[in-house]
Amino acid sequence: MGGAGVIQSAVFTALPLPVCYGGQDRYETATAVLKANPPPGGFLYLATRENYPDALTGGALAATQGADIVLVLPGGPSAAELSLLQTWHGFRALALGGSTVVADSAWQVIQRQTR
Repeated sequence: MGGAGVIQSAVFTALPLPVCYGGQDRYETATAVLKANPPPGGFLYLATRENYPDALTGGALAATQGADIVLVLPGGPSAAELSLLQTWHGFRALALGGSTVVADSAWQVIQRQTR
């Protein structure tokens, strides 16, 4: 995961059947990974991009449950994330950290997108 600035070309070409997911920043890269590998269970966690403990522990929790985690800004998802969430109809989501971390207005937008 990541572009040429993260993965050296010699390492990438040495891998069997390499696939690269990248974006303009780490959040676009995470969105690209999620787009290519949607969560199989219809459930996802949301954590803020600004406070890594929720994302770090939430990522481990999501992995144990076969779910994914989407990193959003406290004020709401980016355009790329909204586009992705619109394709995930019927998904259930849980915001880690509550409304003090992911604003209620952002949570409402996310809920509308995944219905």
